[in-house]
Amino acid sequence: MQSACKSWWSLRLHLVGWVLVPALLAVPSQAAESSASYPAKPVRLVCAHVVGGAVDIFARVLGQKLSETWGQPVIVDNRAGAAGSVAAQTVARAAPDGYTLMLSTNAPLTTNPWLYRSLGYDWTDFEPVALVAEGPVAVIVNPALPVTSVQGLLDHARQRPGEVPTASAGSGSIGHFLVAELHREYGIKLSHVPYKGGVQAALAVATGEVNLGFIDPGASAPLIRDGRLRVLAVTTTRRSSTLPEVPTLKELGIPGFDVAIWVALTGPRGLPRDVVARLNADARAVLRDPQVRTRLVASGLEPVDSMSPSEFATFIRQDAPRWQTRVRDAGLTVD
Repeated sequence: MQSACKSWWSLRLHLVGWVLVPALLAVPSQAAESSASYPAKPVRLVCAHVVGGAVDIFARVLGQKLSETWGQPVIVDNRAGAAGSVAAQTVARAAPDGYTLMLSTNAPLTTNPWLYRSLGYDWTDFEPVALVAEGPVAVIVNPALPVTSVQGLLDHARQRPGEVPTASAGSGSIGHFLVAELHREYGIKLSHVPYKGGVQAALAVATGEVNLGFIDPGASAPLIRDGRLRVLAVTTTRRSSTLPEVPTLKELGIPGFDVAIWVALTGPRGLPRDVVARLNADARAVLRDPQVRTRLVASGLEPVDSMSPSEFATFIRQDAPRWQTRVRDAGLTVD
């Protein structure tokens, strides 16, 4: 009897194994097929900035090129507000399946977490996909303002504490940070006037609504070429390809203001690694297109196509604490 029972259990286990083993072996194959078919439906690209700005322009170029590569629509969804935090909140809560992505500057990722008390997300809630561009902030003035140099601007503002209205792309933007930094480093008190984006801020300076602005070159370059704005300097350590004739603050003997805007493609934390790798490779391929590079430079941004996802993750981990220190030292808060 015992022998018969053992034989029956042996046969049953053999049959179970015969059914399970092929199924288990099929799992990696199915996963590989899923990865290879991504994307299988439209992808939503949430742009954290206003329509018409440099990041929005690039979002539409990137979306079009990726759509051509994938054979699937890429829908750009502008969710501007709170220096990119509105878009970031949306993406942080999305399913980590690769069908909701974000294109933004560093503000919502590495600056805002130290500026807002109740942000609703953390910088670690995002999956780094690709660093795609970077650029400076331009120091621009209305031509009617009687200054033609940065030193002249500093002297002018020093003599009028709190009386020089200064535009930025919004509360918590890099321009807002520069207003606070000038106060901390040089004791110069400017009157900060936030706008909804760089384009609106540049127009405000050009029309004389405000006298001074810290704005990205893409938003201000057309107005500079038309003579409606005067540009005094850029904030990065090297000159901008958009405004190559404009010196850096460092060249002008004003160190400590190496501030760059960088633009990144991210998604909700937990994106599958193979999807991240695919997105990174495809985005970098777009950036190697000469026409895309020309469009980026015209919008005030320098293309960056050299970082892998892991390298970009390391970059963010190093940059976020630096911004925490800078925001704290500047005494900058938003709410």
